[in-house]
Amino acid sequence: NIELRFSIPKNLPVYGLNFDSESGIHLDNFSSRCSSGQDLVDIPDEMMKQFHHHLEYDLVVLHFGVNVTSAHRTNFDSYEDGMKRVIKHIRQCMPDTDILMVSVGDRGIKLNGRWQTDPSVPLVLEAQRRVAQEMNVGFLDLYRSMGGKNTMVRWVARDWAIHDHVHTTR
Repeated sequence: NIELRFSIPKNLPVYGLNFDSESGIHLDNFSSRCSSGQDLVDIPDEMMKQFHHHLEYDLVVLHFGVNVTSAHRTNFDSYEDGMKRVIKHIRQCMPDTDILMVSVGDRGIKLNGRWQTDPSVPLVLEAQRRVAQEMNVGFLDLYRSMGGKNTMVRWVARDWAIHDHVHTTR
């Protein structure tokens, strides 16, 4: 167990602590719950550069999208533009670091009394694919890897996902 007590100014964002060893694989998770990922541009350049200077990132994985989906939305141009800004920001601060975009996975929604894939999921997926292609970053199609259309319906039935048809189980 470890307990740390210190005072920080109200406006100082704390992203975590680093206890890494000198060898092995290190994973830092900048978790942004309920986020589209676009808030990563709000991390100041100098701070991102310092993270990279001290932690020497080889790969940044961007895995967002489920919080962008909306069954009634059909245009994701602003999301595309925002994710391009995120990638530009990362490249500016970590120019020698590779970037991988992991697409949105399946998300179920109840329409007409029946659970099915949210109709915006394929639209977000294609927006992400276009961003990755235009920005020349790696792309992993999580939606297809999960099983495609109505995956979450099948996963809930198998207890691989919880009954909100969005989140997987442990």
